[in-house]
Amino acid sequence: MKTYIQWIEQYGSHQALIDNVHKRVGQNPKEVFAYLYKELDKVSKLGRLGKFDLLCNLSNLLIAPILPDNAYIADLNWP
Repeated sequence: MKTYIQWIEQYGSHQALIDNVHKRVGQNPKEVFAYLYKELDKVSKLGRLGKFDLLCNLSNLLIAPILPDNAYIADLNWP
């Protein structure tokens, strides 16, 4: 939680974070999701599924206008 709070605090709020990302990558919901997914590498102990779920919850709670750009399933060996 500490690194998540620090990550948000560097922007001031969730809304300020989203505004900053919009300035960087535009307002395409999928591009914003992808950018935030990579940014969440700064939060310790938050793996692939945790990052995906967190971002989906931010979307579902209408905190961030984002949509997953893919399923973020890595290293699957399909037959």
